[in-house]
Amino acid sequence: MSLQLPVFLDWRSSNSYLFYHLDEHDASRIKQVYVINTGIDTLFSNGIRTRLELTNQDIRLDSRILIKEALVSWQSESFILETAMKDFGQGKGYFLFNRRNDDSLFDDYALFSYRWHGLQAGYTKGSNAFGAGLAGNDLNLFLAGANYEYRQENREFRLFGAYVHKDNHYTVAAFDAGSELSYYIDALSFRAGFNYHYLPESKHLPEMGNWHLLSEAKYSFSPQAALILSADLNKEHNDSEPDYLYEGCLDVSFGKLQSYAGARVQSVFSENAYTGFLDCNYFVREKLKLGIFCDYVIIPQGENYVKAGIQTSFMMD
Repeated sequence: MSLQLPVFLDWRSSNSYLFYHLDEHDASRIKQVYVINTGIDTLFSNGIRTRLELTNQDIRLDSRILIKEALVSWQSESFILETAMKDFGQGKGYFLFNRRNDDSLFDDYALFSYRWHGLQAGYTKGSNAFGAGLAGNDLNLFLAGANYEYRQENREFRLFGAYVHKDNHYTVAAFDAGSELSYYIDALSFRAGFNYHYLPESKHLPEMGNWHLLSEAKYSFSPQAALILSADLNKEHNDSEPDYLYEGCLDVSFGKLQSYAGARVQSVFSENAYTGFLDCNYFVREKLKLGIFCDYVIIPQGENYVKAGIQTSFMMD
């Protein structure tokens, strides 16, 4: 008798070169990203679900294997109880951060993120779901989180909150609170998320608050063509105005070819920086993709530059 394990492998890489007048060595113009995720997807047995995912972390010339996610959960029709090591946050899956393999927020939480080692419980009744949990890690010491979700066929709404005993950057407690909304109707889809990060007054720091807003709208002209509009606004405590990034992208597919063409404007030291981009991807197979990309960047009061590169993606399950 043999046991078939649901093993998966997810590979993505990116190699790019910056064509720009730099006094530094050529190595400063090169950006390389290699990410490999592998593990056992999901095993069910008597209401118990287990999952294990490993990933790599590059440190100089070495690459270490880390546990990205490990969980064991018990599930019934309405209740779920889970113990896990995983990333915990909100704001995953926005197109703005998942077009390129070398984006720092690729397949990650954009609104806020912590490392979770702990226990969570959830209850679902009809279209409503409630969840709460307690956890900890070496950086934040103690974490607590809670959320409420309302789901229907073409819409979702989520309220969430989190507390950490020690902030990621300051040695004080911090609170996160916000919401996410997604809506789909015919050819139009819309998604938005908001988070407020609050640090109360302490002996060494004044009261501080930062907010982060993400929104994304997609209109499909046909199964082969769509327009995607994205916005990212982030207001830090000491900033008079929020940092912003606005992007418009045309997604066009033809056979095994897929292309993204568009432009973005973002704030850089109270000035506007403009980028025009073009990505072309070829699907060798359904889950094997090879691509090339190019950016032309206009910097305020600086020298414009070109970034060009290649990327690959492969999935096996």
